[in-house]
Amino acid sequence: MAGLFLAVTLADLSLAQATPCHSTPPGQGMAANVPWQDYLPRDRVRLHFIEQSTFVIGTRNVMAVADFAGFISHDPDILPTVITMNSAHLTHKTDRPDPRIPHVLRGWSVDGIPARHRLELPEMVIRNVTTDTLGTYDDQPPVMDGNSVLVFEAAGLCIGHFSHLQTALSPAQQRAIGHLDVAIVPVDNGWAMEPVAMAAIAGGLGAKIIIPSHWFSETTLEVFLSDLSAEWEVVEIDQASVDLSPDTLPATPMVMVLRPGFLPCASPARC
Repeated sequence: MAGLFLAVTLADLSLAQATPCHSTPPGQGMAANVPWQDYLPRDRVRLHFIEQSTFVIGTRNVMAVADFAGFISHDPDILPTVITMNSAHLTHKTDRPDPRIPHVLRGWSVDGIPARHRLELPEMVIRNVTTDTLGTYDDQPPVMDGNSVLVFEAAGLCIGHFSHLQTALSPAQQRAIGHLDVAIVPVDNGWAMEPVAMAAIAGGLGAKIIIPSHWFSETTLEVFLSDLSAEWEVVEIDQASVDLSPDTLPATPMVMVLRPGFLPCASPARC
């Protein structure tokens, strides 16, 4: 398994150089309710694991939520600047996003037209690369371009959210995704693509940190960690969030385990 992983990674290294990650300029006033607006350094990106595959990707003034299912906090006034959603099954989206959310990016095709997103905000650029779904859940049929890998560029980092990736990426898709510093990959080993192969793709795209998502039990998580431990250092963080920047990336590949949890309320009176 380790030999296969290394072979795929080395074979795909050239693809990781296709689309570099750009730093985005500082911005002011993008979202007044970003919880960490007063203290997150401008050269940091905060990643917060909500649950399943829902992740917050935040800068000082921008809060994006990948695979938004309708809730991230018990505080109704904590709202994202932008949400992305996928359609592999119902827990990766909501049909009724709060109308106060400024940007709603759906990752699936509509009437046969693939989703194409490139949202440029102060402090963050968000873009997608569509993938196919296999129709293995919720009685849904296979759909071409039915899902997306989302890439979040912020503070000099490229963060890829693989959502519920079910099919191998073609060379063209890998080139479109480009270089990744951090990859958030589903490891349920049932509804998504085989997790070790997916980790190999992430490594081939240059990722120094893999964060597992969509794990439903400690047993599933431990199987994934065991499979990768020969090539990746495993670091378990007993909290839901971590702040990253280019100068905090590890020298050697790392699997970073976050523990899910809602964003805290802005004040106890709100919850």
